[in-house]
Amino acid sequence: MAATRVLLTYGSETFTAEGFCKEAKRLMDLWVRDKQLQSKVTVEIRNLDSLTPAEVLDTKTYTHCVFFCSTFGTGQPPPKAKRFFTELEKRPKLQKGFSPSVTEGDSAASVMVRYTVMALGSSMHKNFCAAGRKLALLMFEQGARAFFPLREDVKHCRKAVSKFGEIVSVDKGYVCADGQERETYPQKKVCEFFVQGVMRTLQQRLVELATAKQTAADKKKTVGDQKETAAVKKEAPSSSISSEKKKKK
Repeated sequence: MAATRVLLTYGSETFTAEGFCKEAKRLMDLWVRDKQLQSKVTVEIRNLDSLTPAEVLDTKTYTHCVFFCSTFGTGQPPPKAKRFFTELEKRPKLQKGFSPSVTEGDSAASVMVRYTVMALGSSMHKNFCAAGRKLALLMFEQGARAFFPLREDVKHCRKAVSKFGEIVSVDKGYVCADGQERETYPQKKVCEFFVQGVMRTLQQRLVELATAKQTAADKKKTVGDQKETAAVKKEAPSSSISSEKKKKK
């Protein structure tokens, strides 16, 4: 089984999140092939409607979950994703103090699933991206670790100030952060930037895993050498005593 098992999942009503998710899958498959990581990384795509929180939170199934989540109506999750949200919300909360712009690292020793969310919405609605924000909060409350900051992809927004991280305007192509306009990028590029960030973080994790494996091997060798040295020292006095006895005879 690959050490890094990535789940790309989407909650979508108008196929926007699904489209982003499929583009992410294409980009990540290319990355895995180009880097020859087939034995180390697997990438799977699933509809959020087909998943349960237990599956997503089980590190035996996935190590990293990347959510593409649209907001429906006045801030609700898409109808097909409501069951997942409800089940996740009903589970006992394991931690508090959520901050969507902060990551908790991606330590190879972590036993919790790692996640990130790309929240999709339109600033024509008051609670744009609310479902994505809530999903990030619910995952955090279940003890999951954010390995990449929450990202918001907002339509109909030329300028926007958000404490929830970077905001991207698909319609006008502006990348905004804290109300500042950035260079203009096409919609496809927006998804590419997000996925590239995710892939860089996964690459770092692979390096950590390799380092941890080498450290464990070195430690095992050191312990083995110490035991061998101790055994030789233990045998040395016995050999000396035997030699002295032979001389006396």
